[in-house]
Amino acid sequence: MARRGDGGAGPPGAPASGEQGTALGAAALGLYALGRAPRLDRARELLVPAAAEEEQLCAAPQDIAAYRGLRARLVGLIDGLGPVAELFGG
Repeated sequence: MARRGDGGAGPPGAPASGEQGTALGAAALGLYALGRAPRLDRARELLVPAAAEEEQLCAAPQDIAAYRGLRARLVGLIDGLGPVAELFGG
């Protein structure tokens, strides 16, 4: 996970802005809302343990290709739900 404190703005250890920061914040808020964390800052610590921060995951090429194929179909599937939305007054 990209972290601030290495040349970016903000205090050391603060989550990076952008998609990773947004996703981490949403997940932390969810843990807090569900009572899995006593405080919001503790929820973030539960999600990003210090030892795991350096670990990086790399997807296999076939997994990347499968994801891209599914994602390309998603727009058509969502567009196909238009008639269903109209049935419900949308």
